[in-house]
Amino acid sequence: MRGEHYQGASGIEHRTTQVDDKYDIVFFWKSNDTGIYGRRQDMLVKYLSRSPRVNRIVHFDRPIPLGFLWSLLKLGKARKFDQSNPIFFQTLSRLLKLKNSEKVKYYTFVYILGIGLFGRLLGLFLPKKRHYTKYLKRVLSKNSIGKRRTIFWVCPGNFDFPQIVEAFDPGFVVADVIDDQRAWFEPDSPRAAKLTGNYEEILGTSDLVLANCESVRQSMLPYSEDVHLIPNASELPDVHETRQGKPKELRKIEGPILGYVGNLSVRIDIDLLEHLARSRPDWNVVLIGSVHLSRDILKRLDVFENVHFLGVKQYTDAQRYIRNFDVAIIPHLDNEMTRSMSPLKLYVYYSMNVPIVTTEIENLAELRDLVYVARDKNDFVEKVELALQRGKTPGSGTKRMDLLREYSWETRVEQILSLIDQESRGAFAERNVV
Repeated sequence: MRGEHYQGASGIEHRTTQVDDKYDIVFFWKSNDTGIYGRRQDMLVKYLSRSPRVNRIVHFDRPIPLGFLWSLLKLGKARKFDQSNPIFFQTLSRLLKLKNSEKVKYYTFVYILGIGLFGRLLGLFLPKKRHYTKYLKRVLSKNSIGKRRTIFWVCPGNFDFPQIVEAFDPGFVVADVIDDQRAWFEPDSPRAAKLTGNYEEILGTSDLVLANCESVRQSMLPYSEDVHLIPNASELPDVHETRQGKPKELRKIEGPILGYVGNLSVRIDIDLLEHLARSRPDWNVVLIGSVHLSRDILKRLDVFENVHFLGVKQYTDAQRYIRNFDVAIIPHLDNEMTRSMSPLKLYVYYSMNVPIVTTEIENLAELRDLVYVARDKNDFVEKVELALQRGKTPGSGTKRMDLLREYSWETRVEQILSLIDQESRGAFAERNVV
């Protein structure tokens, strides 16, 4: 509605009128890329919303200043293969409520910086950052949050969340640690220290702490005495989606396609990809993802005719590309970053029945014996040759489908809800719902 102000509510309902065993979930993401990459949090929201145990999910991306939002649009025009444009338009779609469903409502708090400044976006007068708590109260009240058992769900690395807990005193808090982000920075850097403080503060006030791989679980134990391992997972194949045709960009490429989907950051072994492109010019290396974290990869690899940068693809579109890879690759370095993360793409590739060749990295978890693991650059080329010779597994395969069900997001969500049931006994009776 044009001219409408963001207004703070005086508060939200603190007395439960629970009539069933369903939960409301208020989800706080640490970034502004929801719905673009099909990350772990996207999958959890998707499959939690499908559970009959969940009544409603209200999802908040990280608050974003108006000036920074506009800068994303400018960056997207200036830089090739960057995530800036997708984030800009994804944020607008959330403000326009285009992403909402009956069970999931998406919100982003857009605010202005500076004293005496004002701004408008899509007919809304924008507030200052200090009004964030009032904004949250208004949104939660509008969605009737607080009338049943309510869970506040956070992914650490969200620096606003400690103040949110202080303001709302939620009845139950779930912290899902997705990779140890400190590994992205020098150990003694201010950013790493800030993240350590955030982990300590959030995990210290959480009722249930989850981690996506064993190395992350171990790294979080100093801040919570009980951290539960819930690995990443696969989506079960969709018959309708598997019948979709080959993307136009791939139809133009002649020869085998070795594909990678994900942020093209410092975790990528550029030397390996250079070796792959040089040694087998008849193969095509297709890279789908943003280069905003490492422009060096674009500079070094864009000179090869058989290396194709296709930019960022929305998750649903990226799936079409992956299905048409001859081999899916994970050319990651073995470094502190990759030891502190779990490659979700491994499960995505496997669910689409594409042969997988990966470097020797940690946290391959349950799928390690189902992929080709290369020792070095030459072995990587040999493993790709072997994968091309053997091809995809014919049909669905009973064993493969059984594994997909065991490692599915439906199974993970049931495990998490079971943990919540166990850990929350008495919690909602002792504390406010929100």
